[in-house]
Amino acid sequence: MEGVTNSTQSGGFVATLRSVDMSPQSIKNANLSASLSEGKWTGNPVSPSKKGLNREVSCEEEEEAERIREMFRRRLVQRSLSMVAAWKLIDPQSHGRLCFYDFCRACRNMGCDHESRVLWEALDANGDGFVTLEEVDPNLAVLLEQFSQQLCHRCGTADGAWKEHFNKKGYGRCSAERFFKACATLGFRGDVGAVYNALDVDGASTGIAFEDFQLLDKWFKTTSGSNKWAYGQLRAIIYPK
Repeated sequence: MEGVTNSTQSGGFVATLRSVDMSPQSIKNANLSASLSEGKWTGNPVSPSKKGLNREVSCEEEEEAERIREMFRRRLVQRSLSMVAAWKLIDPQSHGRLCFYDFCRACRNMGCDHESRVLWEALDANGDGFVTLEEVDPNLAVLLEQFSQQLCHRCGTADGAWKEHFNKKGYGRCSAERFFKACATLGFRGDVGAVYNALDVDGASTGIAFEDFQLLDKWFKTTSGSNKWAYGQLRAIIYPK
């Protein structure tokens, strides 16, 4: 976990982010960021960003937001070596999404708490009050959800697929050979290698750990019907004052 508290890397990330021109939003974002860091922010703690619901976003603003998102992705991977490993750290309850309070806590742990509001504005593109794995790394999220959907289609849940195909002998891990064979049996036609690399969080030669494989059920909840997200469970009890 090198880099989590490295002041040089944190300072570099913050300096780079602060150099981004958010005009005409730059002054507003800077004031909001300062207010949040001082504990004076009094806006809606669940959904502070609703700009996407009220007006069209210009091409320039979207380009700036995408640059910020890319910097955030790089920062996450630098500190944890992979996106899944990084997301596990910032989303310890494995919801697959973060409310504003938890996002600020994650930013503080990364050493960029003063930029949390700017990051939030860029990441919560739909203004629903949550930052999701899809909004941080859409390509990875789509790939893993497609994989999860196939497992649920064939076995009901990712956990069921693990027991029936990926780990029949009850070992704690699934080797690469077993993983590829199981994917072929289940008819998954996506990028199997990319899925394996994503889920092999610790890079162990013995393969994917069950605790990482079961994140598929926790993050995507593809068997819970239309009521996919239990929003009440994702809202922090204590909000910034």
